[in-house]
Amino acid sequence: MPPTPLTALTLTALTLTALLLSVFSACNRHCDPLTDSCDTDASTSDSDPSSSSTTDASTSSSTTAAVTTDPSSSSTSSTDSTDTSSDPSTSAPLPSCGDGILDPGEECDHAHANADDAPCTSSCSLNFCGDGLLLKSGDSPEQCDHADANADDAPCTSSCSLNFCGDGLLLKSGDSPEECDDANSLPHDGCSPSCLIERLVFVSSALRQGNSSDAGLKSLSGADALCQDLAQAAGLPPHLYMAWLSTKNLGPASRFPSHTASARGPFLLIDHTPIALSWQDLTDGQLLHPIDLDENGQTIPASSVWTNTSPNGAPADKGDCDAWNSSDGKPDGGIGYTDAQTSEWTDAKANDCASSARIYCFQVTP
Repeated sequence: MPPTPLTALTLTALTLTALLLSVFSACNRHCDPLTDSCDTDASTSDSDPSSSSTTDASTSSSTTAAVTTDPSSSSTSSTDSTDTSSDPSTSAPLPSCGDGILDPGEECDHAHANADDAPCTSSCSLNFCGDGLLLKSGDSPEQCDHADANADDAPCTSSCSLNFCGDGLLLKSGDSPEECDDANSLPHDGCSPSCLIERLVFVSSALRQGNSSDAGLKSLSGADALCQDLAQAAGLPPHLYMAWLSTKNLGPASRFPSHTASARGPFLLIDHTPIALSWQDLTDGQLLHPIDLDENGQTIPASSVWTNTSPNGAPADKGDCDAWNSSDGKPDGGIGYTDAQTSEWTDAKANDCASSARIYCFQVTP
């Protein structure tokens, strides 16, 4: 039987049937069993942003809906998804002095033990001698710390210890400066236990006239030279010795070195008997003991002594034998007495310059 010719209507029906089969087949390949929807063209979702956005949103919505239907899953998700990155209470603390952690820029950090009198200061720097902070604890506590004023001749030494008499360091400032410091506290060795110079005094064994003769003093400098020669011959400590002697305008108070004329230490006889405790005591008109021992420690009988000097160390008005260089015995010269403790030890009367007398000799240098 010959085939029946296809009519236009039949061709149209076949075409529609084929198209529906194609769509159904594609839908089976891309269907989501949970939503009963399908992606009819995978390539379209890659190229069509609106289609991709819609599909992703749909998928996300479906997934979220599925997850939240499980209470245990919802609880776990809520706990695990907590974000602490924006919570200030969970941020790491900033470095600070006193937290016990050695941070950059800190020399030390002892936490609550930080203090300005401790090895680690309140600013987390090491406490050291010279910083002006008194270190009271640790292996080497300080006795003092005067910062830049620390010095070995100052009240606080360069090692932050108090400068004291007997440490061998001469204290030059403060309330009680030292005249000497021989690193001991022994008396009668030239430096007293209170670190004041012990100055020796003697009356000359030699007699001299108050003039220019061969047996005369000849001048103030001649009298000073006699004192020096006698001290050296007797083996006394090698200091400078000068005569307690005045011209009309120049006396011991002005011609002795300034540190002697303001001495705070004692004046002693050769056997260490004090005649005065200081220059002030020496010049108050009263001695503790007569100056009656010579350079050899021998007692001198009551004798006249050339002085022309008032008890305060200034020139007296008894005469100076033409500055102790008179050519005859007519001018007068003032004298004192070796057995006197009152002002007469230095200012008693006037004698003829041709007569002989002794002189007082004083140690004037340390």
